[in-house]
Amino acid sequence: RTLYYMLAIKAFNKPRYPFYVNLVINSRCNLKCAYCFGRYSNRNRPDWDYNDLEKLIDDLYDRGTRYILIQGGEPLLHPDLGKIFRYIDSKGIVTALVTNGQFPERIRNIPEIALLDNICFSLDGNREGNDRIRGEGTFDKVLESIRVVKEVHKTPIRLNTTITKYTVHDVDFMAEFVRENNIEWGINFLFKGDEILGEEDLAPEDEDIIRYQQKFIDYIRRGYPIFSTTKILRYTLNWPVPYTRKFLGKEESLRLMGKKAIECQYGNYEIVIDEDGRIYPCQGMQGMFDGKNLKEVGFDQAFKHLENKPCYTCYLVSMINTSAMINWDLNVIGETIRGTFRSRLWNKLAPSGR
Repeated sequence: RTLYYMLAIKAFNKPRYPFYVNLVINSRCNLKCAYCFGRYSNRNRPDWDYNDLEKLIDDLYDRGTRYILIQGGEPLLHPDLGKIFRYIDSKGIVTALVTNGQFPERIRNIPEIALLDNICFSLDGNREGNDRIRGEGTFDKVLESIRVVKEVHKTPIRLNTTITKYTVHDVDFMAEFVRENNIEWGINFLFKGDEILGEEDLAPEDEDIIRYQQKFIDYIRRGYPIFSTTKILRYTLNWPVPYTRKFLGKEESLRLMGKKAIECQYGNYEIVIDEDGRIYPCQGMQGMFDGKNLKEVGFDQAFKHLENKPCYTCYLVSMINTSAMINWDLNVIGETIRGTFRSRLWNKLAPSGR
């Protein structure tokens, strides 16, 4: 369903509309990850009210939204999460969840998790590197949450890895972990590039990022359950400026990359609605783009304001991969379809793992 709607955008020459929405339902978070793009643990604002969320979801559906990714903060801290899933599902909207995986018992006790297209946990590397960034004990909690989902809900699981200087050498560990546990895996880079832990810079050296991506591509070729594509990884491998610069404007993109520049569709067909009502093109633009608040100016004006985003392309893997599909890049579309079927088949046929 999701692929159909995505491809229909260009096939039917559809104008801008919020097909895919990252919906941030709260700012509360139990962790204080050094690289958090929204600095949610520093906020002190109430959760989205459930009744207000219902109205927003109705409005989004009428505007064409067919995929909602629920995130936070930490969404498992929202008291009405199960009701939210149930309501979105009743609209026929594909729903997914991103969580830090620190509440396995809450996961166990929310039956509506079985309705999700997938549940994505954050896991950055082995126990030492992951816990250094995300907090002591977080690695083991994610493992426990994975076991709960497999035993209770049978919902497809994804892992997202954010690469830092402390986890940039863990690609082999992560590849074997997802293979043994039959879990899809994707990677991303630091959203801003200047994140720090204490007084230490979290950004890896460029050569380490390149080696990580080269190994990642090799694991894709070997059939590991990875939901990125080799073409997009080659795109990020050949990023024309230092990796501390995540975004390029249109003029610079075309000058440095020519026709190879992939126009990002975040802000056109994919958006982020933050917990305070502000709308951003993507998570990476928080703090860099003055998003308008739909509660103050209305959805139409806040959405139209996204036309002023300063970026044209980036090397944030998941975002540029989705954008390439909307742009009808047949190589990316074909590889994504093959990878999805391979991963789902692997999940059905492979042993349960450790």
